[in-house]
Amino acid sequence: MAKPKRIIPEFMLDNPDDTFMFLMPISLKPDYEDIGNSYFEVAVKNLTTKEHFTTLMSPEIFFTHFKLHKAYKNAKLDKQANKYIKTNKRTYNIDTRLSVAQYNTNLGDCLDKDFIGQLLGYKHTYMHEAQKVSCCVIKTKTTDIIIPHYAIAIYYYYRSTVLREAILKSNLEELYLGVICNPHDASIVIPRYVPEEDAAFIHRFLCQEDAIDSFNKIGTYINAYIRNEKDKNIKRRKNNELVEPIDSVPIKAKFPVEGMFSITSTVSDFDHKGRYYKYVHEILDDDSDIGFTKFTTFIQSNKIIAEIDDKDKLPTIPREVPSETSERLKSNHANKKYKHNTVTTNRKKKCSSLSGIEMSNEKITDEETLQKLKIIEETTTNEAVDQSLTDATGNGEKKFVKLEFPVKEVKL
Repeated sequence: MAKPKRIIPEFMLDNPDDTFMFLMPISLKPDYEDIGNSYFEVAVKNLTTKEHFTTLMSPEIFFTHFKLHKAYKNAKLDKQANKYIKTNKRTYNIDTRLSVAQYNTNLGDCLDKDFIGQLLGYKHTYMHEAQKVSCCVIKTKTTDIIIPHYAIAIYYYYRSTVLREAILKSNLEELYLGVICNPHDASIVIPRYVPEEDAAFIHRFLCQEDAIDSFNKIGTYINAYIRNEKDKNIKRRKNNELVEPIDSVPIKAKFPVEGMFSITSTVSDFDHKGRYYKYVHEILDDDSDIGFTKFTTFIQSNKIIAEIDDKDKLPTIPREVPSETSERLKSNHANKKYKHNTVTTNRKKKCSSLSGIEMSNEKITDEETLQKLKIIEETTTNEAVDQSLTDATGNGEKKFVKLEFPVKEVKL
């Protein structure tokens, strides 16, 4: 069966000779049946026809396949058009210990309409929506670094489909079986393959206090926002007022690490009355503390070899195989399950957070997985200890239980 090599949005396939630019995500479009299948609403410009429109795209697409404020023709970078697009690659030292006001600033409070108009392809079609885009602002003596929340979300939280779904559902349970948080010998046991870097980021969300808090707040905010809007509509109905549809949610995300580190990003530069403004389109790399110096990813892999004497007598199921497959990118309807498809990064450079980290991955069987998940270690002592729920007695000696491998209950 033919396999498509690229992911191409419908509007690019329908207009193969036109050049397009993804301007910015302006909101999250929630899927009420399954919040994990929600999409970004993204402003797009057809550079050929000068037309502006919005489209729904999975957030991870902007980590794996497309860059914001770059020109594409038929899903390939248009080198000729990109010569005239003014964005720069910059590295900044930032301190993410920010006040609430710095973390929750609307773009309209940071830049005037002329500058935002440039970000929107020199047209004000989506000015109202863009002005409300949530940003964090890091100020220096001469410069304001404006980092939209969607750039933080894409780099740290929506790196792949499975991670994005887990983040939006505030639930990592499907992605791991067990985890060790020892910074000198950290590890994670996962039921199916994810890229090595994604496994490290999942580990961060399980073991680092700031990352755990930031992870939980994303899903909590989305669900609280939807519930609050529904409550408002109930009151409007009672007062015979116009009921507004809840069709979008602001994109919110915090850095998972609080402290000093550097980020590398693509930016647009603005200068106004001696003050410089750097608008971050995309975070390309960072060197924030990942929380460990050694990391092992254990991947559960059933190794079952069946000996079959007469293969011709095996039952068969007829299956139709298409002669051609489409590269057309379409939205999937909610199915109440994690998709676990591999829309993962094609970037070859390892992020700087993992630079110098001793990393490895191993495939382990069900039996080996159970050994990894052994959590009880009994030790004996003749010393008097206070009785508690973790104590046990036997042969006249006190025994106490030490939690060595903090894991959830696992059924294999």
